[in-house]
Amino acid sequence: MTSNPLLRFLSYTESGYQLMWLMHQSPSLDLIHMLEAALIMANCHHSGCRNAKGSGGEGGLNRAKKLPPPYFVYITGCSANQPRRVG
Repeated sequence: MTSNPLLRFLSYTESGYQLMWLMHQSPSLDLIHMLEAALIMANCHHSGCRNAKGSGGEGGLNRAKKLPPPYFVYITGCSANQPRRVG
């Protein structure tokens, strides 16, 4: 989850990721936390998923001073033929 998808994607490209799909946008941080956790729970068993089972909602948006909405849930990925491992 993020409040700035462009900046977040640029940080992923430094680790070798090539794609980012924005799944949902909301002004509700609680909704975004819940959606992220649900997406991870539903997909954590798939090969290549970097999120641990039971995680989600604990990211950088949990600051004492909250960043303003909108908030986004996203998925990142890369090509299967990429020459190096990502992450």
